Amino acid sequence: MKCPSCQIEAPSDAEFCPNCGAALLVPCPQCRTLNSAGSRFCKKCGQALGASRPAAESERFATPNDVVNHYNKHFSLGLTDE
Repeated sequence: MKCPSCQIEAPSDAEFCPNCGAALLVPCPQCRTLNSAGSRFCKKCGQALGASRPAAESERFATPNDVVNHYNKHFSLGLTDE
C-alpha cells in the first residue's frame, strides 16, 4: 500500500506509515469499516469519508461576536461585547 503522504510503499498490514507516521487506514464515521487513506467514500456503506471532520474556526464563526456568543452559550463564561 502506498502512503498518501510520503508516497513510499508500506507493508500491506501497516495501519500507519513506517516512514512518516501518516494513517494508512481511516475508519468510516458511520459503520467503522477501515478504508484506505485518501478514499472519498466508505467501501462498505458508501458514507462520505472526511465529511465528519470538524470545521475550522474560520468556517464556524463569521465574526468575533459569533465566537463570544458560542462560548457564552456553551460554557457560561459571562463574556460580553464590552
